[in-house]
Amino acid sequence: MKQKATLQEILTEGGCRDRDLSGFDFELIDDDQELTFEDCLLRNTRIKGDVLVASTWTGCDIHACDFASAELREAVFQNCNFFSAEDKRGVEFRLGDMALARFTNCNLSLALFTGCDAYDVAFAGCKLLGAQFDSTDFSRKLGRKNYNAVSFKDCSLQDALLADLNLSSCEIRDCDLTGADLRKSRLVNASLTNSELGFATLTGADFSCANLTGSNLQGFDLTDVKAYASMNISADQQHHLLNSIGIEVSP
Repeated sequence: MKQKATLQEILTEGGCRDRDLSGFDFELIDDDQELTFEDCLLRNTRIKGDVLVASTWTGCDIHACDFASAELREAVFQNCNFFSAEDKRGVEFRLGDMALARFTNCNLSLALFTGCDAYDVAFAGCKLLGAQFDSTDFSRKLGRKNYNAVSFKDCSLQDALLADLNLSSCEIRDCDLTGADLRKSRLVNASLTNSELGFATLTGADFSCANLTGSNLQGFDLTDVKAYASMNISADQQHHLLNSIGIEVSP
């Protein structure tokens, strides 16, 4: 009865507000309207299907949930909490389409993004502590060319796992990547400005033509990275790079 009543409300109102949607089967929704959810709770729920394309979520608590092959293209999440402090778990986004999705002021700590298509996904003001991006694709093929796009602005990415990704042409601005793992990632033409890169793991990463101006490069070891031709940094950070290759810089 609860499922039926919830379904009817969503279909009638184009979404719902202040509802416990834990266990709700979103595949029951046979409708193509852009749904809106506000101040709702989802816990231990498997979410799949294409009904959430271009949906809007505001102030929702989404705990220990699994977005399994869910279509989240152009979905908007604002002030949502995806982290369960009770069981120290984040949510899982697996094998879904997240192209053009927007996350603003959300807590995505320990979230797992696995095998997602995430072209032009954007995170702003988000907590992504220990979040893991595994085999996630930020590119789109148009004609014969592949275009890459993803942005992180004013985000906490401490200890995030961003290894072995194509982050070329991405934008990372005003972010904290202390202890983040960027091993073997491709950051060609990427913009990593005004960010904290102290002691991030960069072994095998390609920073060719990357813009790192305004960023703290303490612990940045040039002998560890794969390439850095035409990389741009701030003058007050050059001593970190010179020290990494054995050159002492006097005041």
